[in-house]
Amino acid sequence: MTFFAELKRRNVFRVGAAYLVVAWLLMQVTDTLVPALHLPGWIVTAVVLFLIIGLPLALVFAWAFERTADGLKREGEVERAESISHKTGRKLDYLIIGALGGRCPEVDRRAAVRQHERRSGTGVFRRRIG
Repeated sequence: MTFFAELKRRNVFRVGAAYLVVAWLLMQVTDTLVPALHLPGWIVTAVVLFLIIGLPLALVFAWAFERTADGLKREGEVERAESISHKTGRKLDYLIIGALGGRCPEVDRRAAVRQHERRSGTGVFRRRIG
């Protein structure tokens, strides 16, 4: 079995994709809430730093462990016949699609607002001073 086939079988790619989607959502929420709650600006930097550090940890964890009906087990302790990695992979697919799909209406709303501003001339124009 090739290295990439083993990565695919252990759902490392899916875990990485799910992590990136959830991390992006967390960064969006943090970027929105920190100014609204008048929190210090370094909190956004700390969240991004923790998310960057967490990505390799999540990938190593996905490589080393497998989710089974009995809970988490080391990958070497799970027989291929009793592996449920395909079911776990499908759940990760649903998580990724759901998280991305939940974000699409917000993107459409922002595009509609920008288009309305262009048509009606109510957009904010920035000028350089000096």
